[in-house]
Amino acid sequence: MRIKNVAVGCVSGVLAFTLVACGAQNNSTQVEENKSSATEQVEKTDSRQILGKESKDALELATKNGLGKSITSLQMRVTGTDKFADNLVPSGKKIAKDEEVRLFVAKPEKADATYDIRIQVEGAQTPIDFTAVPVSTIKSMTLMEANGVAYVDYTDAKGTKGSTKDAATKAKEEADKAKNASSASAEDAAAGAAVAATAANQASDDITDPENGADYSAPSYSEPEATSNDVSYAAEPEPVAAPEPVAAPEPAPAPEPAPAPEPSAPAQSGDACMGDVVLR
Repeated sequence: MRIKNVAVGCVSGVLAFTLVACGAQNNSTQVEENKSSATEQVEKTDSRQILGKESKDALELATKNGLGKSITSLQMRVTGTDKFADNLVPSGKKIAKDEEVRLFVAKPEKADATYDIRIQVEGAQTPIDFTAVPVSTIKSMTLMEANGVAYVDYTDAKGTKGSTKDAATKAKEEADKAKNASSASAEDAAAGAAVAATAANQASDDITDPENGADYSAPSYSEPEATSNDVSYAAEPEPVAAPEPVAAPEPAPAPEPAPAPEPSAPAQSGDACMGDVVLR
C-alpha cells in the first residue's frame, strides 16, 4: 500500500512538472510573438520616408501632405531670418498626396521659436509659404491650403490639437490690403503723370512759330481800368531824340609840287666852231 502511494505521488509530481514546463514554454512563445509583432510595427512605422537628418537631438515631426498634389520641394527657415535652407525632399523623390513622412528639424536656439515652410507642389509655378509654424512644441502636422491661405493643422506633445489658419488668414488680409494700397498709389501717380503729359502736349500744339508762316496769336494785354480808388498810373516817358550826326573833318590840302629844275647849258670844249670855221 505504501509503495502504491509513492508511485501515485511520483506520477503526480511528473505531471505537475510537465504542466509547469508547458506553461513556461507557452509564456515564452507568447513573449516571442509579442516581440515579433512589436518589431513588425516598428518596421512598418520606420518605412515612412525620412526628410532631414535623423538624430536624437533633432525634432521629429510626423508631416502629412494635405495639399491635394505631390510635393517636390520642402524648405524651412527660422521665422524672422532671410534665407530658406536647402530642399529636404531627396532628389528624384516626392511626397505624394496624403502621404505622411518623418520630418527631422534641428532644434532652434529659442524654445518658443517658430519656422516658416516653403512648399513647391507638382505643376505649380509659385511656391506655397506657411508662416510661423510652432514646430518646437508639436509632434505632428498636416499641410493645408484653402482660398489662397496656407496653414497647418497640428497636434502638440500633450495631444492638444491646434491650427495656424486664423493667424494665416489675418496675415493674408493685411498683405492684400497693403498691396492694394500700393497699387492704388501707383495708379494715381500714373494718372497724374498722364494728365501732365497731355497738358504739356496741348500747350506745345497751341504755340506755333511765326517764322515758319504758321498762325501765331500773341498774348493780348489790356490796360487795367481805373477803380473807384482813383489809382493813377505814371505816364510813359517821352522818347529821347537821337543825337545829330557829327560832320566829318575836311581833308587836308595836298602839298604843292616842287618846281622842276632849270635846264643847264651844255658844256663847251676848248675848240669852238662857227659854221665851218673852228675857233681856237
